[in-house]
Amino acid sequence: MCFEDFAPYAPSRGAPTAFMAAPVIDQGIVVAVLVAQLSVEEIDNVVTGDRHWRQDGFGATGEAYVVGADRLVRSGPRAFYENPDQYFAELKGGGELAENIDAIRRYGTPVLHQRVLTEAARAALAGVEGTGEISGYRGIPTLASWGPLAIQDTKWALIAKIDTSEAFAPVYKLRQNLMIVGGLALLTVIVTGAWLSRSLLGPLRELTAGVTSFAAGDYSSKVAVRTRDEIGRLCSAFNGMVDELRGKNVVIENKNRENEELLLNVLPAPIANRLRGGEQGIADGFAEVTVVFADLVGFTEMSSEMPPAKVVTLLNGLFSRFDEAAHELGIEKIKTVGDAYMAVCGMPVHVPDHAERMVRMAIRMVHITREHALEHHAAMKLRVGINSGPVVAGVIGKSKYIYDLWGDTVNLASRMESGGLPDMIQVTRSVYDKLKDKFVFEPRGEIEVKGKGSVEAWLLKL
Repeated sequence: MCFEDFAPYAPSRGAPTAFMAAPVIDQGIVVAVLVAQLSVEEIDNVVTGDRHWRQDGFGATGEAYVVGADRLVRSGPRAFYENPDQYFAELKGGGELAENIDAIRRYGTPVLHQRVLTEAARAALAGVEGTGEISGYRGIPTLASWGPLAIQDTKWALIAKIDTSEAFAPVYKLRQNLMIVGGLALLTVIVTGAWLSRSLLGPLRELTAGVTSFAAGDYSSKVAVRTRDEIGRLCSAFNGMVDELRGKNVVIENKNRENEELLLNVLPAPIANRLRGGEQGIADGFAEVTVVFADLVGFTEMSSEMPPAKVVTLLNGLFSRFDEAAHELGIEKIKTVGDAYMAVCGMPVHVPDHAERMVRMAIRMVHITREHALEHHAAMKLRVGINSGPVVAGVIGKSKYIYDLWGDTVNLASRMESGGLPDMIQVTRSVYDKLKDKFVFEPRGEIEVKGKGSVEAWLLKL
């Protein structure tokens, strides 16, 4: 399955269009390709809930929208449908380019023509989920929740927001009511304090404690209603306001759960979602992947002379840069053990060029290590081993989960690393046969491998 992000489509007079394609295979032979043109309107209906914002709990200003990696929207904002005149006025006042505004009018959609340069979009496109108060694309303070939305190699950001003034309106109203209630209670206590009995002082103390607890942020606080007089009605009113606010929080939580379920129904679920869904005993077999092991030569001896904090800082900085490279190349990091780094390419989503990607990853790792060593004035050299073949992968552990690989392919990749040379990349025949026409290798001959005997190996010329 292949997904092509929105782009101007000439047969549609330049209108934004996206496609999905899949091969039609007959007896192992691709005989055709099925291509589906995605409708902007249908994607809008999914993201906006058929434009039933109020019924879905978004109130008067809330909405959800999608932003692409180019910071341009992939679904229409709420104002575009509800108040087009105000929408275009705000675009113009916000400094949007005139040609983009004209394009939105011409094609009847903001997709690929409205920019969103908010903190939420920037964070979600970087792969970070979050919730907070930010400045929205209209320049108005909003309460937003955001997260990444990945469709194969296409990166989108899903953002749900509501204007801060509307989100906190019940809190402001409740605060005002509580001030009035507190003032009335205080006046009642002062005026009638001479004849109040101990039976009245108890409920007042409970009400005061409830108000104080609520003002401190405990929205689950309740006040016992012990009488049917004014104090009892006051406690009931307070409890009613607390229940109303709690109900709004439940609506928001339910909407977040519905959005998560929608994403899991549309997208292939990663291992984390399978665990969240309650699946147990996750284990999968993969016929062809490429595994890499990398180890810092002599780092154990060098680190013994360094303060612990410096050792952690040095390794964390290096492995973080490895992680960035792995993310860019579509490689899955498996784990780090001490100063060793293990990764795999070709799973859980298969890619045909997994061996080439992994070799490019190894080259970048060697160069990154050299740069990191120079920056930190440390004598560090990386030794890398690569092997391709079948593996078994699964989740083990109960209190602390770990996603790991097993099989002869993994063991031989580890032996390629341990039997390699500093600052070099050593590969097996399976990798050499796949990439000998794309990279330059130097035969090393046969080397002794524990448990395998003599094994052919090649060194990649950097």
